Amino acid sequence: MIQTYMGTLFECAIIKELCNIFNIKKRVTKPYVHEEIGKVERLKRTLQVKLRIKCKNNFEPWGDQSANIIFSIRITSSRSTNLSPLEILYGTTYMFTCSTERKKTPEKIVKNLSNYRKAYMSKMKKNHDKIMQKSKSHHH
Repeated sequence: MIQTYMGTLFECAIIKELCNIFNIKKRVTKPYVHEEIGKVERLKRTLQVKLRIKCKNNFEPWGDQSANIIFSIRITSSRSTNLSPLEILYGTTYMFTCSTERKKTPEKIVKNLSNYRKAYMSKMKKNHDKIMQKSKSHHH
């Protein structure tokens, strides 16, 4: 399930196709309902604070700083799971890649998603099982 606000940004054809391919249900919420999008609001606040700190004495555009900040969030372990978002999603602590996806058109990306989805879902199942096992041993 993906939860979005009513913005037209999330109503484009590629989002609909991705939801269809990955069998994802999309729920639309009213904009600015903090209770419904609390995690997103917390992440937004974290980004704002980190950007403010990073850019305080650095006069580079804030966009140049955002990749490092986002990466730092992705490798930071959660208190509740003791795992980072990268570890949960990819089953590894750090992941350094060079993206070639930027050179592809959305149509080419969507065309390859069906095969990617099958492999990804298999990997996610393995990672989920591993995380559940770690979680059980962590709580006992």
